[in-house]
Amino acid sequence: MSVRNPLSEHKEKNMNERQQKMIALGKEHFDKIILPKLKELSPEAVENMMVFIEGSVSYGFCDENSDIDIDYYISGDVENAVKNQIRNVLNSGDYDYESVRISYGFGGDFWKFDLILKNDMEKFWNEFNPYALYNIKHAVPVWDPKSLLPLIKKRTDFFPEGMYKKVIRGLWITMNDSGEYNTLESLNRYNYVESKIYLYRAIEAMLRIVYVINGNYYPPTKWLTTGLTELENDFELKDALKKINESADQKECYRVYMTVYENIKRYLIDNETIERECIENYGTTFQKPFYIFNTF
Repeated sequence: MSVRNPLSEHKEKNMNERQQKMIALGKEHFDKIILPKLKELSPEAVENMMVFIEGSVSYGFCDENSDIDIDYYISGDVENAVKNQIRNVLNSGDYDYESVRISYGFGGDFWKFDLILKNDMEKFWNEFNPYALYNIKHAVPVWDPKSLLPLIKKRTDFFPEGMYKKVIRGLWITMNDSGEYNTLESLNRYNYVESKIYLYRAIEAMLRIVYVINGNYYPPTKWLTTGLTELENDFELKDALKKINESADQKECYRVYMTVYENIKRYLIDNETIERECIENYGTTFQKPFYIFNTF
């Protein structure tokens, strides 16, 4: 039987309490400060709006440095002039409310909500942003009179099989090309800056693939290690990252990386996650559809 760390439980309890408090503040700010202004502009538009909390507060990762990120979507035939007026209200600047900063998003095409609600999922999966998926999964409703958010969450619950394999293939390419191959090539040439770039690019891909293998979307990079505690199987990655963080020996860091690499490789083979030839010779992956996400 596993024994939980009392310090971890205390931190988790504080995080949950902070999350609940910040969600309540976000909803209160919208209800008291923003909603009356929007209703003055257009009651019809307000009834077609979906407003939600995203970011670290919705993930449950918020800390003393977090603000409250709120975004929105307007469905139906609402005039662009009205949409612009609403945007001006929401984006007139960050709000300070009860000593917490509240930032409203731009309701942009980043989310692809139109495609989801039209059920044009083929096009959606050709255009999606992985960070949007993680945010949708964890979004907390603030205002949603048409109950759009539950439908959006349902239709984007997880990657369809074909896209799942594309994502795994893409991450596996990066783990191999940047990690297994080019990190060592750089070390052998004493190109230590380049070896660090390659290794950390590969570690980011490794973190992401661990989320996806566990049936989860991956969060933005600054929260990748925080979310590891929620995963059933981390392939010994948490311990490996601790060793890498504490080591100044780049060759040792590479060896630690390769230990987790082999754990993931064995899982991919045993579960036939993608084609065996792609796992054992990543170069063959370039002959198949794959997806690589380079963040901004």
